[in-house]
Amino acid sequence: MGIYDIINGIIGPVMGPLKILGPFYVIFLVSLVVSLIVTLVYKWTTDQQLMKSLRDDIKRMQQELKKLKDNPSKSLKIQKEAMDKNMKLMTHSFKSTLITFIPLILIFGWLNMNFSYEPVQPGDNFSTYVFFDGSNLPKNITINVQEGVTLLSAAQAEIKTLGKDEKLPFNNQYLTSKNYGGFIAKGEEVYYAGWQLSGKEGEHLVDYYVDGKDIPYTQNILVSKTDYDKPLQKIEDGIVKGTMVDQGKLIVMNLFGWKLGWLGCYIIFSILFSTLMRKLLKVY
Repeated sequence: MGIYDIINGIIGPVMGPLKILGPFYVIFLVSLVVSLIVTLVYKWTTDQQLMKSLRDDIKRMQQELKKLKDNPSKSLKIQKEAMDKNMKLMTHSFKSTLITFIPLILIFGWLNMNFSYEPVQPGDNFSTYVFFDGSNLPKNITINVQEGVTLLSAAQAEIKTLGKDEKLPFNNQYLTSKNYGGFIAKGEEVYYAGWQLSGKEGEHLVDYYVDGKDIPYTQNILVSKTDYDKPLQKIEDGIVKGTMVDQGKLIVMNLFGWKLGWLGCYIIFSILFSTLMRKLLKVY
């Protein structure tokens, strides 16, 4: 069982039903609830009178420093005092950070796994690819699809080559990102074969048959209005580097031409909600 399955197993039963609302409203609600919980935990686990006193002292010292540009020795003394106050502030708030850290990691992991890609919609055309190790290219590769998936191109595909300086023509921007399961290095030659498919709603398997291999490479494809399976599958067995369902980045919000994914939206919403809640609840 991988980390993907563990996080989905813990968070999925609670968060999964929200997905019918759509990505924007899920991120909006999660940001709102998380900001509220974090603010309340912070308030309940800190001495608010002490926190207010420390913040007021730091603010006062910052004002004093602006007036002491021509007095380096006194300015240095106040800077040291301000650093001590900041350290006390951080130390006192550490408990609340510790309490919320693991839940936040799980929530971020779930959001990343469920809102990074556009789902493969029922009836829509999509592409799958197999990527090869350039030192051991097969002569032929053929795809086999099961019931529920329609093959829109020839079953046997030509292996193509992209030069080191050529732009990758794929929608999946994480193909070269190891943090997201990518298996292609930037600036290397790329050898690949691809197919056009369409599918009914549901979970499907496709098999890729390569010359010299008795057992096919298999990829799971989830066709759904809201969900998707992992598009990138790393193999690296000396022949095949990996397989990919070519899904683009999920755009949650288009803010005046600034196309934001789930993380950008979450950051904006959480800053707004946290600022508002701290003022309403008088949290320092």
